[in-house]
Amino acid sequence: MAHAHTTGRRPVKRKPRWGRIVFLLLFLIAASLAGIKLYTVIDYLFFTPGDGANTTMPHGAAQTGARAQLNLLILGLDGLETDEPGEPRRSDSLVLASFDLSKQNVAVLSIPRDTLVKIPGRDEPEEEKINHAYAYGGVELSRQTAADFLGVPIDFYLILDAGGFIKLIDALGGIGLYVEDDMDYEDPYQNLYIHIKRGYQLMDGATAVKYVRFRSGELGDIGRVLRQQKFMEALSDQAFSLNGLLKLPSLWDTTRQSFQTDLTIPGALKMVRSFPYYSRRGIRFEMLPGNFQTIKGASYWETDSVIVRAALDRLGITYVK
Repeated sequence: MAHAHTTGRRPVKRKPRWGRIVFLLLFLIAASLAGIKLYTVIDYLFFTPGDGANTTMPHGAAQTGARAQLNLLILGLDGLETDEPGEPRRSDSLVLASFDLSKQNVAVLSIPRDTLVKIPGRDEPEEEKINHAYAYGGVELSRQTAADFLGVPIDFYLILDAGGFIKLIDALGGIGLYVEDDMDYEDPYQNLYIHIKRGYQLMDGATAVKYVRFRSGELGDIGRVLRQQKFMEALSDQAFSLNGLLKLPSLWDTTRQSFQTDLTIPGALKMVRSFPYYSRRGIRFEMLPGNFQTIKGASYWETDSVIVRAALDRLGITYVK
C-alpha cells in the first residue's frame, strides 16, 4: 500500500514585499501633498480673510482691511421651558469665542449676564445688565452691545436653546464631569427641578442643561459662569477625543435645527482651521473679572475698560484701541 510522503519542511514565510510598501508610502505622501495643494487653492479662492463675515464693529470704529481673527458671539436664552408667546427673552449666558486664523488658537471669554453695560439707544437707565439687550432688540442689539462694551468686532452670532444643547450632549454620548457640591434647586414657575449629587457624573443632555443653569449657590450667577466654563472645557475634551471626532459629521444634522446663526460655511471652515491638529490644545478659557455691586437693590457684575482690556490681552483677542 502506498503511503503519503511528507518532506517535513516548514512552510516558507513570505518576505515583505518592500517594493509594494515603498510604493504605498509614496502614494500616500503624494496624495497628502495633492490634498494640501488643493486645500491651499480652495482656501485662496473661496476663504480669503474676512470673507462671509457680517462684522459688527464697535461704535466709532472703522473696518480696516482683513483681520487675523474671527469672533463669534454665543447666546443662550432664558425661560427655555416656559416661554409665553410674545414674551421677551433675555440672554441667560453670553460667550465670546475668538478664532485666531494665523496662530491656530481659540480664546473663549465668558461674560456674566449681570454685567453692567451701556446698551445702545437706551438713555435711561444709563447702564443696565447686558442680558437685557436681547429683550430690547434681539440678537442685533445684543451683538452691538457686546461689541461696544468689549471694543471687539463681532463677525457672527449663534443662539442655542435648551433643546439643541440637550441634543448636542446626547449625540456626543454625554459629558463626564466632577460635581464639587450637591446641587438642589426647585422653581415650579420655570418647571425647573435640579437635583445633582456631588461626585463624578456622566451627564446626559437633560442633566447637563440643569448643571449649567444652576445659580443658587453662594456665588450666584458668577458661580454659574464658572461652572459653565468648566463644562465647556469638558465638552471640548469630549469633542476632540477620538470618539467625539468620529461623531462630529453627524452632530451638524443632529443640532442644526436647534440653533440660529448667521455663520457661513466659509466662516465655519476658517474657524475649524484655528484648532491646532484637531485637539483642545490652544483653547483658552477665562471669565470676565469684576466685582459684585448692588444698585437700587439689584445685584450687578461691575468691571471697567482697564479690566476688560487686560482680560482680552491675556486671551490674545484684538480690540479697538
